[in-house]
Amino acid sequence: MRDTQQQWEDPRFINMYVLADLVNQPIHITTPDGVVRFVNKAWSTMYRKPLEEAVGRHIHDLLEGEHLNYYLSVEDAESEDLENLSYEHFTEPKSTSAAVQAVEERRQITCLTQTPTYNQMMVTATPIFNDKNEIVCVFTLVQDLTAMGRWRDAIEQEMQKNTVLQRELQYLR
Repeated sequence: MRDTQQQWEDPRFINMYVLADLVNQPIHITTPDGVVRFVNKAWSTMYRKPLEEAVGRHIHDLLEGEHLNYYLSVEDAESEDLENLSYEHFTEPKSTSAAVQAVEERRQITCLTQTPTYNQMMVTATPIFNDKNEIVCVFTLVQDLTAMGRWRDAIEQEMQKNTVLQRELQYLR
């Protein structure tokens, strides 16, 4: 593959940007050095920073302070067996971004943090390797667990209403 600067011109990365912008969860893509190459619209909305302000800056400069206070790490977050996940609780909040940690450890990192408005956030950073096993970028997805919980509750309520309505319709037939 071509050198790092030219990789961003590779159609595979351009397509990744287009697709990432369609996702309604915050995504940022950084170089192995932690410099932001892309943020999607959801990321810009959540962190109140436009793409133009984010690209080219180090991720720590963008998120320092309130957004980099990780209190928990989840090991093997890809596992579907939630009861057997391994957790690392930090005695002090970590202020190193998940993307930087993913490069340092050369593996996917999942950490939890809390926003100033007390939303629980899960941040998963995945290093992307080239054919030479070199990290070319880090893809980071932020999930608002608090909002997902509210969605789950609202959907469950609607499903219960639907069940009641179906019973009433059956009775009336």
